[in-house]
Amino acid sequence: MDRLKIGGLSRTAADYIEKCSLGGLIHFSSQTKHPSDPSDILECGGILPPTAAQRCDSSLAARLIIWLYSEDSFISFHGCGGGLSTRLCNDPDQLKKLRQISADPLSLNWGDEYPADEVLVDINHFHPIDMLIDMISLHHEIIEQNNAYMETGFAETSHKLDSRFSTLEISYASVFRLASSTLNEQLEIWLNCAISAVVFHALQICWARCNESVFGSVASPSTKGAMESLLTLAHRICSRGSPPKFERFHWALFIAGIETNDLLHREWILGKIAGVRLNLAIVKVLAVKDRTGTISMTTIRKLLSGDVCASCEVANMTLMHSTLSVTEPVAVQNHDSISHDIAKAIIFNNIDNHDADLQGINHKIHANPELCLEEFQAHDNLADLLESHNFAVTRHAYGLPTAFSAEFGYGGRVLTFCAEYDALPGIGHACGHNLIAVSSVASFFGIAAALAASSIPGRVRLLGTPAEEGGGGKIRLINAGAFSDVDASMMIHPVGKDAIPIGAAGIAYGTCLTGQISNVEFTGKAAHCGTAPWEGINALDAAALAYSAVGMLRQQMRPENRIGLVIKEGGQKSNITTPHSTVEYSIRTRTLNEAKSMKTRVENCFRGAALATGCEVVFKDVMDVYADLRSNETLCTEFTSAMSELGELYHNDITNNTTASFGTDMGNVSHVVPTFHGLFAIAAEKGEANHTPGFTRIAISDEAYRKAISAAKGMAITGWKFLADDSLAESILLDFKTMNQ
Repeated sequence: MDRLKIGGLSRTAADYIEKCSLGGLIHFSSQTKHPSDPSDILECGGILPPTAAQRCDSSLAARLIIWLYSEDSFISFHGCGGGLSTRLCNDPDQLKKLRQISADPLSLNWGDEYPADEVLVDINHFHPIDMLIDMISLHHEIIEQNNAYMETGFAETSHKLDSRFSTLEISYASVFRLASSTLNEQLEIWLNCAISAVVFHALQICWARCNESVFGSVASPSTKGAMESLLTLAHRICSRGSPPKFERFHWALFIAGIETNDLLHREWILGKIAGVRLNLAIVKVLAVKDRTGTISMTTIRKLLSGDVCASCEVANMTLMHSTLSVTEPVAVQNHDSISHDIAKAIIFNNIDNHDADLQGINHKIHANPELCLEEFQAHDNLADLLESHNFAVTRHAYGLPTAFSAEFGYGGRVLTFCAEYDALPGIGHACGHNLIAVSSVASFFGIAAALAASSIPGRVRLLGTPAEEGGGGKIRLINAGAFSDVDASMMIHPVGKDAIPIGAAGIAYGTCLTGQISNVEFTGKAAHCGTAPWEGINALDAAALAYSAVGMLRQQMRPENRIGLVIKEGGQKSNITTPHSTVEYSIRTRTLNEAKSMKTRVENCFRGAALATGCEVVFKDVMDVYADLRSNETLCTEFTSAMSELGELYHNDITNNTTASFGTDMGNVSHVVPTFHGLFAIAAEKGEANHTPGFTRIAISDEAYRKAISAAKGMAITGWKFLADDSLAESILLDFKTMNQ
């Protein structure tokens, strides 16, 4: 939040009212009063007839009241704002007059929210509205008490405030009765009463913890009762879905989240606050509370106001105001970490909050398939999405027109998520790269939110990696330095369910073959096959002979290695000796060393064919060699654990691993940095494996998207632990060094 802007706005409003009496600010006619009898409203059809000027002036007062409640008063808890509420609370007559002026538009607009059978009840009693006004002054008095304690260190017991809580409970008994009744939660009148009651209970907790008591310590029976009532009503309110008036009570949830020691309640509250401006605030506060078990209101307000910058000072202040007895300051790291549960809640909620954007980019990429190194729409759409959420994006990164890079965080280790988005000729996204892109974007969003909530050093990077399908995009990026400062890299790939062990949602640890493609060109000499065949040198004969020789070579190959051949050019007419032929071959092997050896043996087959037929032979590599994938064991194990928290079983058999028959340029990355390249299953039927039209169809299903998002959450949790946990990071690096010895 912009504390300076909020404070300035509050002071401006307060100064204006100081200079201009309320009578000068707002024209008010004593003749326009709210009727005490509902029949008066019925006679005019439920609408009072003030003049246009009066209606405009009264509406301004009404808006001022709502702003006082929803912004100025409660934001003073953060050490900003509060200027106008202080001015009016110090002059109760002014506040009362403002209430009178705003009565008609408040009641009528409040009533407009309701069905016809509810309107008169609310307008007649006014209780939720009157209670709102009283809670403004009540909150102001609590803040004033705490301000005095912060300045003097002396806690003055205020029996006046204790009696005010009792008086309000009696005065607004009807509000509490309605809130706790079995009325349908969909009724607007119930919602307003429930929200008023929730805020009241949060104020009770604040008052109990205002001075020497601390959040999280043993609670009195009245504080326990307030907490139970608050949570019960909050659950009922949120059962409506996303309440349109959620902002009216998120401050109350903020207080409850700090008070509770129940992790289930805390996680639920964090989920509801996610996306509002208090989200980062509560995480900062809980990071301190988790280290000491309790936290004082003084510390909370200092932390939120920005007066305390060093986490050491905050932690030691927490101890000073807590019930713990210490004689020496506690050593605290130079950064504020957050617990695993809090990080998980932030990551999951942030990914869920971006659901519409993630679904949108998933559909855009799938609907606009682009071949390798031609992914211009995907590049622009992904960059636009990131920039719309205020991430700085480097477009056309590392000299590749369709690569991009975005980063969040500072210092520390660097974790990169690779986003693929190229398609296949003729069959579009038959390898599901739209799902790879969306899962990496989701993981990036989640970890960025966790980094923002804590101040630990560490950076998360989203790298747009084009041209996986034969173009070696990641190899080009490696050569351009894209991974030179990276400490670990992650991505996950969709496959058909037949490729996954029965009962598993995917595979965490896996390896794959190397891959390379080369062209071989034979040059001979044309001649007429009828008149002078002896003058020709047949390049097609060379191609056919090489084809046969490679076929014989397969007998001496290991069963997991592969060679593929196709004669791409073999002549034009049968009566002309073919002067030129082209053969494309591909090799897949378990390791790079085997790839080098196999390539030599295959090329010898072509050289022998050239020698036998008299042709010249030239070799041209179509793409750089895709290295074998060396999955990092610790990363895979951590991911498996993260997915189990989500209720999904991932196969992670490191000892009896089966090497996949495909190749990927992520293998090259795994030779440079610790790498995770998992597989998740989508509901492709038999015969609809990767690189088939059926897989293209399944890759855009809602089920496939949900699987990708679930995997993204697992990657984000794993990545967060890598950034936050030094010992885990050391284990991951040790695995990498061992594998690359």
